[in-house]
Amino acid sequence: MSTATKTVTFEGRFAMHRGGHLESPTLVYETWGELNAAGDNGILIFSGLSPSAHAASSEDDQSAGWWEDMIGSGLPIDADRFFVIAVNSLGSCFGSTGAASVNPETGQLYRLEFPVLTMEDIAESAHMVVQHLGIKVLHSVVGCSMGGMSGLAYCVRHPEASRSLVSISSCTRSLPFAIAVRSLQREMIRRDPKWLAGSYDQSDPPIMGQRLARKLGMITYRSAKEWERRFGRERATDQAEPGDPFKIDFSVESYLQSHAEKFSGAFDANCYLYLSRASDLFDFAEHGGSVSAAFGRLMLERALVIGVETDILFPPHQQRELADGLKKVCKNTTLVELDCIRGHDSFLVDMDAFRPVICDFFEGDCKKSAVIFRRFSANFRRQDWFALLLDLLIVVVGIYLGLQVDAWNSARQDRATEREYMERLLADMEESIAAQKSAMDSNDAGITAMDYILDTLNAGSFDGVDNEKVLVGINSFGYVTVPSTNVVTLRELQSTGSISLIKDVSVRESIGQFELSLAEAEFSAATTLSLMSAIMPEVASWTRYATVDQDKGFHAVANDEGYTDIQDPGFDRMLASSDAQQLISWMSAWSKYHAIILAQHHEATLEFRNLLRERLEQ
Repeated sequence: MSTATKTVTFEGRFAMHRGGHLESPTLVYETWGELNAAGDNGILIFSGLSPSAHAASSEDDQSAGWWEDMIGSGLPIDADRFFVIAVNSLGSCFGSTGAASVNPETGQLYRLEFPVLTMEDIAESAHMVVQHLGIKVLHSVVGCSMGGMSGLAYCVRHPEASRSLVSISSCTRSLPFAIAVRSLQREMIRRDPKWLAGSYDQSDPPIMGQRLARKLGMITYRSAKEWERRFGRERATDQAEPGDPFKIDFSVESYLQSHAEKFSGAFDANCYLYLSRASDLFDFAEHGGSVSAAFGRLMLERALVIGVETDILFPPHQQRELADGLKKVCKNTTLVELDCIRGHDSFLVDMDAFRPVICDFFEGDCKKSAVIFRRFSANFRRQDWFALLLDLLIVVVGIYLGLQVDAWNSARQDRATEREYMERLLADMEESIAAQKSAMDSNDAGITAMDYILDTLNAGSFDGVDNEKVLVGINSFGYVTVPSTNVVTLRELQSTGSISLIKDVSVRESIGQFELSLAEAEFSAATTLSLMSAIMPEVASWTRYATVDQDKGFHAVANDEGYTDIQDPGFDRMLASSDAQQLISWMSAWSKYHAIILAQHHEATLEFRNLLRERLEQ
């Protein structure tokens, strides 16, 4: 437990929302900043399922918290202006009373004797902490994920207790998908032989079930788009047991295993079950008979709802529903949908996207230097020398870029003012960013096409289709290209129903080829057969195309725009299905590596663009 935690025990019975009670429950919390004389600058933080009350470092505990870059001096939730409170949820295992606590009425651990836990219980117990601190009205309630549901419960049960609400990646009720995922996670834990109906030995918990539950959770917390860019089909470097035919082969498997091992054992299994079930049980409509009636009970002055486009656990449409309901009773409601690729966990890992939004809501003057300094200090205290070196490198690069910008400004002062030049440079950067985004999208389209081709090849559904003289490659712009000499063949195949091809086809007469946009074409298995009987001869030349002639073998045909004809009958040996699949697989892997490089260049350009913007705002 953090050395900064404070503990309060509420004597007497605490009535639970769905029946039962707790005798003299204990709540653990941490605070940052000072409560002002009016007592109206308090901000209450509700966390997700697994975090403790240690949301950020402080003088009492300088270890990094789970929201380190959001809470503190000069940060969006500014401890210089606000009195910030984070309460460890009732039912958790980091100090607050939960299933792993001792029941004072029996002297034994609660285990499954713990009453049914709800978001309302978590909200009510947090309200008791707020009252204990002498706060009558909070400046704001902030809830992330499960905490967003606790925050809603708090505001509907105590409408006059908070002037504003910030809901991050949450909802008014869980969707069937989220309920199904959490149900399966709970079953994984309960099926572990060591669980023993909740009576497991605390020193030998159901680790295997917890690991499986955590892996499934991580799949829903992040996004497929992120993992495709981050891992692709990269192989793992872990040493496996000799003779294990199902060893970890891929980096993404290693990633899941690592996260599962970090989490398992650190969180009590029974507490996890109770909090997970509480997330399923919450239904805002219970407070009034309908969701609309529940919203009608709120008395908020302001509200902010933040969602993430790649969040599959609490998808964007749930954020829009929440924002729409709030707007009916609180006109000053803002909805922000962020284009983050890290899924539900973005609010924990993509601070550059979330900080400005939350900073604007709290009308703060957030300083990026405060974030850098805090990271530097935390890494130094932990003696994490690699991370410290990385922080220093970021600072040095930032200084270098700043000096470069200054030098460029000085060199052009005889032609324009500094601001005019910076604005032109910023406009150029915006064009570069747009071009990079287009290149990334095109590369992704090429990857999609190749993966589709591989899936179709593996399906083995190519028998009986005439593929003579028909086929092709994929160029760097994400197009399928075919020689103009094969137009008749394509049209014949299309007219006979062998392929369901094209919404938009354009002829480029100057180079004699068709371009079929993958974004606009509709593919079938027969289409893929017709179009993918062969593959490009050289990955380095992405604009060439290949055809198969059953009499002459393999051809790469060129045009008058600078390509030379290549004819090599020996290439037809590469066109056996296994070789073709291997070549496409190699090209797909290369493209995914290329996607990583493009993304890195894009991120560097965005950083430089942001630097220019900051200088213009000064």
